[in-house]
Amino acid sequence: RLIPDDFFKAVVAAEDALYWRHDGILIPSLVAALQANIKAGQVVFGGSTITMQLAKNLYLDRDRVISRKIQEIALAWVLEQNLTKPEILELYANAIEFGPATYGIGKAAALYFNKPANALTSAESLYLASILPSPTRNFAESYCQARLSPKLSRRMQKVAMGLSNLSQERDFMQIYATDFHNFQFQTSLQGCESLDRIGQGKRPARRL
Repeated sequence: RLIPDDFFKAVVAAEDALYWRHDGILIPSLVAALQANIKAGQVVFGGSTITMQLAKNLYLDRDRVISRKIQEIALAWVLEQNLTKPEILELYANAIEFGPATYGIGKAAALYFNKPANALTSAESLYLASILPSPTRNFAESYCQARLSPKLSRRMQKVAMGLSNLSQERDFMQIYATDFHNFQFQTSLQGCESLDRIGQGKRPARRL
């Protein structure tokens, strides 16, 4: 398989624990996100399932307006009617952003670890799942510092625990701990010299 199962399991634990049980939309999560937006006094959003995130990445811009969220919901429903859950996950892995101008797990594996996606270790898969949904921040705070930030380390631990609970693979924490002990990025740290330009310019087009 081109993408490790550990990545798919970890990204479900990190982003959408109920992924295998919903139809692309979680009304309670959307209601909670709406309440948080009202409390914050601005459109922050949240509550998106993996399917909704895929719809956003494939078809929509990044403008945070209510109409876009409605489109996201409608597109997620269409995706769920026409694709299987594994197909949606695979598309998601190949479409989402993992760092500045880095879309898809293949490019992410090359950037962070200088290897193809199918050669990722359990900890490397866990890392790539855990940097979502803030890959640019984690790129700057961890990758470009050549070490995991304390915040990201805690998130990886939390995601690993969630993965263990979801999959009932109680030995995953032991696998993760062993793997984590030797965790390191590739040494060239590509792209860090242009950190001052992160977030500027148009989002690059990408192909799946």
